[in-house]
Amino acid sequence: MQAGFIKIADAKSLAERYRSVYLYFYTIQTGIVGTAASRAERPPRTTQEKIMTQIPIQITGVAPSLRARVAAPLDLVDRYGRTVTTAGLYASLFVVYAWFGGMKFTAYEAEGLTGLVGNSPFLGWAYSLFSVRGFSSLLGVLELSIGALIAARLISPVFSLAGGLLSAGLFMTTLSFMATTPGVFEPEMGFLAISVAPGQFLLKDVGLLALSLWIAVDSLATLRSPAPDRLG
Repeated sequence: MQAGFIKIADAKSLAERYRSVYLYFYTIQTGIVGTAASRAERPPRTTQEKIMTQIPIQITGVAPSLRARVAAPLDLVDRYGRTVTTAGLYASLFVVYAWFGGMKFTAYEAEGLTGLVGNSPFLGWAYSLFSVRGFSSLLGVLELSIGALIAARLISPVFSLAGGLLSAGLFMTTLSFMATTPGVFEPEMGFLAISVAPGQFLLKDVGLLALSLWIAVDSLATLRSPAPDRLG
């Protein structure tokens, strides 16, 4: 009975000893360590412990490996993130103009513009010179041309600079419709409440105006940079 108790005590002591050694070397991340006898604070006390101390403990660097896996995608973002997002911004505004411009040649879109254009002091006169469909088609040509100029950034930033400036002018004009078009604000709902259409429909042009100005500035910065740094 006493012998059994001693064996259990030795086993517990051995387990606690190796738990401490493992935690220590796991913490300092040293890789393959030497035998326990060379680093122990006391000599082994049992035959079993003597045998166990001769077995090297393999410690793997878990934390560095995890950091490497996390760093890999971040390195990709650092390397390609700006290029991808810049291309995405140019492409997104091109898609907007291609879609909007194409719709301007339809009767549905032409009729939808009458409430916006007809109440504008800047563009209301256009209906005295062009028919509803004629003005809408002319606007469609302008929008498709702006989209083409922005896409032509692939050729030269000179084109996208012109496209960005024309786009900014167009969206400043459409934002002016918020002050002249009936039904933009909903006064019964409280201060600054706006309708879904035309209020929120026009408000989105704030973001498109900012994007247009960014494209113009980016194109100008590229033109002023050394030739090897230019993408177009």
